Amino acid sequence: MVFEVIRLKSLFYTISANLGNFILSTIAVLIIPLLLKPEQFSSLKTFELYLSYAGFFHLGFSDGFFINIANKKINEHDNIKIRSFMVLLLILVGTLSLILFSCMFIIGDQNIKVLSIFLLINIILVNLNTFISFVIQADQNFVLYSKILFGQKLVYVLGVIILLVLNARYYFYFMYLYTIINFIILSYYLYKFKKIFLGRIFLDKEILKTFYFYTKKGLIIMIGNLTTLSILGLDRIFINLNFTRKDFGIYSFAYTVVSMYAIVINSLSSVLYPTLARKKLEELNVYYKKLKLLIISLTLPVFISALIAKYILYYFFIEYRESIPIFLAMVPIVSMNLLSVICISNFSKRIGKQKNIILINSIWISIGLILMLLIKEMNSLIYIILINVFVNFVTFLINDFKLCMEINISKKYFLVSNIILLLIITGYVLYIEGIVSIL
Repeated sequence: MVFEVIRLKSLFYTISANLGNFILSTIAVLIIPLLLKPEQFSSLKTFELYLSYAGFFHLGFSDGFFINIANKKINEHDNIKIRSFMVLLLILVGTLSLILFSCMFIIGDQNIKVLSIFLLINIILVNLNTFISFVIQADQNFVLYSKILFGQKLVYVLGVIILLVLNARYYFYFMYLYTIINFIILSYYLYKFKKIFLGRIFLDKEILKTFYFYTKKGLIIMIGNLTTLSILGLDRIFINLNFTRKDFGIYSFAYTVVSMYAIVINSLSSVLYPTLARKKLEELNVYYKKLKLLIISLTLPVFISALIAKYILYYFFIEYRESIPIFLAMVPIVSMNLLSVICISNFSKRIGKQKNIILINSIWISIGLILMLLIKEMNSLIYIILINVFVNFVTFLINDFKLCMEINISKKYFLVSNIILLLIITGYVLYIEGIVSIL
């Protein structure tokens, strides 16, 4: 079983925390649309969309650092280095954030100016929190990391409930909430691990040289992650720039509901790479096959639950009924998302083949963008989704084939596993085609 890959206790705590996150996220998803109309919801989701790219402001340093320490035990001697790296990271991210803020503030309208202020602050907070969480994960402290994930979501949901009670119907209240939570998490990290993160620093030539080395080493991984995220977010970026605020709000609501499916399974990702880093290369093919089959087996119940969820959306979210066909059409992307982010990304990182992903993803991002531009005049969100599903699936197949060849997985296994996935997706698509035509 796939649990051979991961320490059972760590996996149990992580999945339990993410199951709690799923429940809390469900509550938030149900409440926020009741407070915000599609146009307001659109502004909030624009903030969340751009914030999802905040992790790339470290230019690869955090990824390079994580790879270097993922299979090592952190000792007292490392603390001074870690503190020094964190200060350099703050300088780097702060500088890049200020440049972005200045551009957005100068050329943007009032909404963009408000957005830029919150982005400036949160980009810095998110990068520092991510760096610290990497230190925690590298030290195999998954239990604490899982508790923090759960606590973060719990505070967010409590904040959303308070906003509901106060009848706060403006999107920037939720951006305030994001900022406060990120600040609380950073404060907790610094207090809990003050021996590591608070104290003397040395910014000598050796530290600067090592910081540059980690950045250079992690740059390829960061670009690979960026292209993967761009593949997954290509549709939202395109709609945000080319459609109305209401269209983006409706589309974002559907995407938010779909994203909930990935929460529990994504818990594997946070503990997977540190475990893979300790495994021999010749063992990876066994773990990859089992993990891939696990995710494919979860695809069918995900599709069935989506068909049930459409009734909840129809009867309880009247202003967002237009999102139902979009939601149904978007669900297959969940499978590609999980397989791409959890399987392909982590295993490619382990064998040092991120360049393959970058090249393939970049080509298909371009193809997807061209196709979207060609059908732009049709003004149909459904066609945008279908293009996104197609681009995601083809990109996944190519990346999966390349990885299978690298870790000595047979072509027969590659074909059989992906034919099963394709049959499940095809059956679902044919079924919802009738539903969408009725709606």
